[in-house]
Amino acid sequence: CSYPAPKGTYEAMNYGEKLPYSSKSIVSHSCISCKEPTDQNEQNYWDQQDADQVADVCERLYEYSGKCEKNLNIWSYKDNSACAYISTLKQPLGIPTNVPAKVLAGIFGVATAILGGAAIFLYNKSKRTNVALAGGTAEAELA
Repeated sequence: CSYPAPKGTYEAMNYGEKLPYSSKSIVSHSCISCKEPTDQNEQNYWDQQDADQVADVCERLYEYSGKCEKNLNIWSYKDNSACAYISTLKQPLGIPTNVPAKVLAGIFGVATAILGGAAIFLYNKSKRTNVALAGGTAEAELA
């Protein structure tokens, strides 16, 4: 979607119903705990049987994530498989990514102003050159 729809479009097409999640986000911005809950009766998808106190979803998230542990002070099994990829994510020379866009927008604006001024100048110059010297109009002289 490039342009927002006018207000009331969804309601008009859906019998007056409000657009779901238009006033409150569907995504929560609060953190969830990775500590394993202590509830029993298999309400934790049988995750409480393992020896750790970390929720299974957090364990899997960590296992699947790319890691660069070369500077960590751990004694075994350092995982450096994603170091090369992570190093490519840094911005070169600390230049923010929106600077080239701003520079190009500035060049475009200056060029537009110059061309607009040139167009006005040439229009005024062409009006001054069509002056009727015999007292009639310029079109009558040509006919």
